[in-house]
Amino acid sequence: LGLGYLAAGMISRWLAAKLLSRFGMNKSAIAPLQSITFYVLLATFTMLSLNVLNVPLTVFSFLGGALAIGAGFGSQNIVDNFISGLILLAERPIRVGDVIQLDHWTGTVTQIGARSTKIATGANHEIIVPNSKLLETSVVNWTLSDDTICSNIKIGAAYGSPTREVERLLRRAAEQHPGIL
Repeated sequence: LGLGYLAAGMISRWLAAKLLSRFGMNKSAIAPLQSITFYVLLATFTMLSLNVLNVPLTVFSFLGGALAIGAGFGSQNIVDNFISGLILLAERPIRVGDVIQLDHWTGTVTQIGARSTKIATGANHEIIVPNSKLLETSVVNWTLSDDTICSNIKIGAAYGSPTREVERLLRRAAEQHPGIL
């Protein structure tokens, strides 16, 4: 088992290095492949070791059942987010490009995936929200039925400034901008 563990680590690292050099993939793309390869090889070497030692796999049936129940409870949240993603894609209460407000965040939906949705804020932060949260909580979709939105902007001017001139300049700037009605 120990040799299988070492071999799985060495082979998965070797495979990651080959993928990195041969295909020019970045390390963040190779890391999941390396982890999956390691666990598959570890399971294979474990099964091979037990087979060589003539240990019947039926001994582990109770442990396998317990692991299956644990995996079922653990994957419940993943399945919930996946089904919520399908509902979001089919029902379309939120679409890519919509401006939404969720909790204290406001931003533009950039991607709706199977498990999560990406929202880009005005400060160029990307928020990854589980799809189930978009269906379970109140979401303000500012652009669901119309792209025209009303917003308030607080403007400050220095004390002693000519307020009529400030108002005239702001009005002129708003009238010249093509995106402002």
